[in-house]
Amino acid sequence: MSHISFLSLSSTDEFAKVTTVLEESLEYPVCAVILCLWNNILGPHIEYVWMTEGSKHMDYGCTKFICKNTISSSDQSLTGVHTKFLVLPDRGILVTSSIFSADIGSGNTVYGFSLVFPYSDLQWYLPLHEFCCIQMEVLVTKLRVLLRKDHETTIGKFQVYLCKHLEALKSLKLAQLPEKLDIKDTAYSSGQEKQFDAELMERALISHLQTSGCTVVVGSNVDEVNRMLKTLALFLSPRDRRCSRLAVEKNPYLYHPDIFLQGFINNETCQFIVSNFMKEMMTGRYPTTLVDLCSLEVRQMPPCHEHLKRRHDVLQHEMKCMWIEKSNALFLILSAFQQVHTNETLVHNFQKEIFLLQPTRGVRESYIEQFTRLIDRKAFALIKYLETESQFGRNAVKTKTIKKELDLTVEGNWKIVLARAERMRSGIYSIAYSNTAQFNDQHVIDEFDTF
Repeated sequence: MSHISFLSLSSTDEFAKVTTVLEESLEYPVCAVILCLWNNILGPHIEYVWMTEGSKHMDYGCTKFICKNTISSSDQSLTGVHTKFLVLPDRGILVTSSIFSADIGSGNTVYGFSLVFPYSDLQWYLPLHEFCCIQMEVLVTKLRVLLRKDHETTIGKFQVYLCKHLEALKSLKLAQLPEKLDIKDTAYSSGQEKQFDAELMERALISHLQTSGCTVVVGSNVDEVNRMLKTLALFLSPRDRRCSRLAVEKNPYLYHPDIFLQGFINNETCQFIVSNFMKEMMTGRYPTTLVDLCSLEVRQMPPCHEHLKRRHDVLQHEMKCMWIEKSNALFLILSAFQQVHTNETLVHNFQKEIFLLQPTRGVRESYIEQFTRLIDRKAFALIKYLETESQFGRNAVKTKTIKKELDLTVEGNWKIVLARAERMRSGIYSIAYSNTAQFNDQHVIDEFDTF
């Protein structure tokens, strides 16, 4: 895999040799994707550039500027993956970069992997920055494995994984859930009380809250699926709604991890088979709820502290398969989904009371906001309690006392509040279950330093 330095590059023809225009990329929200590296003698190098069709902002000068401002000599001692975010209105672009080191046979080399967005999409991008950084960490992990295994064939293999991430961003651009929801489009509007089976709706909301708001809804009717999605979205923050998407019947999107709400149609023309996406579901940050409107079933993945361990195992398995060039046939996990803990009172009382209220003048909307604030307050109290009792994860804690003092003795209530606390402060779930070892993508990266 050849690269070019700023000193030797003197024409756009040379720049074109390390540039590819991605096929069917007109609707991708990025202008370009840039991979560059640091040379101790010559400085930054352009390793490769992926352009999208119709990109107006990218040329050699702009690419050179991005490389110079993302990697430098000070990055040589870094460990893990560091993120940089540049807002450049004068150049009309936004840049999100992951800086990391990779062993390419001749020693560790510092790389910069950057996504370039048009500046006009700033307000659309900001709520998605966290999602983008998490997905880039996984991409970087795969890129490091490919670079170490065979530096010359990295680009072609990595492009497959890159396009999947760009497809996820495309889906959030074209089918994004609105930040502000009208209750008339949900199951809590007047006349919609019997839109969904009462028991199904209660179990769906319980599991949705117990899995930190990550839910997949499957049904035969697109309007019905989207109504369920918008109902569950009422219990997400406006920021998390922007990282959710509606179901589409024509040209449906694939499942993508770390998108909070996703809908799929399962009928004669479109089929969504859960087992086909099990690996992707297990690589998300949070466990997932599956709501099947056809069979009226609600199932969920194991709780967060177990899910993190499984996520680590699945990612590690995938990286090892890449290393030995073996088909990534997952050692699956028949118990990936389990029954929902319905022994709770928070959602049960909420569902019973909300339909007693007037459906007009914003009364039900206010009640929903009050309910989410109640869970948030309990979650804040739980975070402080767990951090104090455990000395920020150093000691094991006895949850029985905590549950009693915070009125969370009912198991379902405890799981709802604990999941919300995990969303606010990563690692709280593990502290509660006395498992202070955290699993993240860096653990998977470190595994390959022993190869």
